[in-house]
Amino acid sequence: MRLKKIFRLFTDVLPKLNKKEVYFIFPFYHLGGAETVHRDIMEVFFDRKTACIITNQSENELNKPAFSKITKLVEIENIIVRKKEKDVALKLIARKINRNKNAVVFGCNSHFFYDLIPFLNADIKIIDLIHAFSYEELYAAEKYSLNYVSRIQNRIILGENTYADFAKLYESNAIDEQFLNRLKIIRNKVEIPSVYPEKPANQKLKILFVGRNGYEKRPELFFEIAQKTFELGLSCEFFVIGFSTDRTLPANTTIVGALTKTELDQYYLQSDLLLITSSREGFPMVVLEGMGFGVVPVCTAVGEIPSFINGQHSNGFTIPNTEPEAIAADFISQIKILESNRKLLEETSKNAYKSVKETFGSETFNEKYRETFGRKNLKKQL
Repeated sequence: MRLKKIFRLFTDVLPKLNKKEVYFIFPFYHLGGAETVHRDIMEVFFDRKTACIITNQSENELNKPAFSKITKLVEIENIIVRKKEKDVALKLIARKINRNKNAVVFGCNSHFFYDLIPFLNADIKIIDLIHAFSYEELYAAEKYSLNYVSRIQNRIILGENTYADFAKLYESNAIDEQFLNRLKIIRNKVEIPSVYPEKPANQKLKILFVGRNGYEKRPELFFEIAQKTFELGLSCEFFVIGFSTDRTLPANTTIVGALTKTELDQYYLQSDLLLITSSREGFPMVVLEGMGFGVVPVCTAVGEIPSFINGQHSNGFTIPNTEPEAIAADFISQIKILESNRKLLEETSKNAYKSVKETFGSETFNEKYRETFGRKNLKKQL
């Protein structure tokens, strides 16, 4: 291990981990739905003695100020690049955590978090969050963590579909079904306007993509949909928020790039539809945020999305997750219907707002996380 990294580990990282009661371990603080949820969880304990270890290089720093405001931020991504360096960091960080009897270690989407578990004392409470199964990824968190199932006291998931996924995973790996009792459903929270916001009567439908340029998000499907609606002469405008690209764009499409929350809310307020073209999801925060501003979601039926966006609530539309060509065609068919039936659009918009307001409040979210952590008597941050 290089001397410079050893020096930084002892002088910068380890001192920040002194006398904490909750340790969060996440890969990133860049703009993203998962990062928004992680921020919301840490905010539940903002007045407590906590630290957040960031293990990977973030794409941007848009969430860094918010993270830094509510916890002691500890960045180790440049220290654990090589295996030997990572092994040293794991042992030293575990030793520091173990000095805090009955501390809570909470992680999500981080191999470093799971690699840390064997070094933690028995009194340390370990909790993880699984946003969604990454079926095609060999080292996805739900698979990578299988060796530690008996050590993880609580596993937070977003809904019943993920529970069913875990039941199949445990059965196929000969893990006792009793460990399913450790799964706990806590739905995400979202801050929305107190009353339904008045939407503009856009002559052209304003349609959003909000997210990363990740392969599972399939932005190429969004571009294909935009191109075909242009060729069909549909009255629509498409906006891509969250990333930039050099690709040739359809004439009806604008790249907006990354935005602050305040800027994004303005786009939600002015827009009609949000498309989720993903091959997999948990429950996208952008869906809840958009619905809170009356944006109608049109989504592939993946993850926990169909459990909330369905005919029972009349609050959006789902598309069967089949082959890309069929998916694009189904999206275009739904856009055609809403472009020509503005009354249906308005009714669905109001239902979207109402259903989110009734289901995803902060009070239940905060209460369930405090209960799960079991830290009712946590000391206040010094």
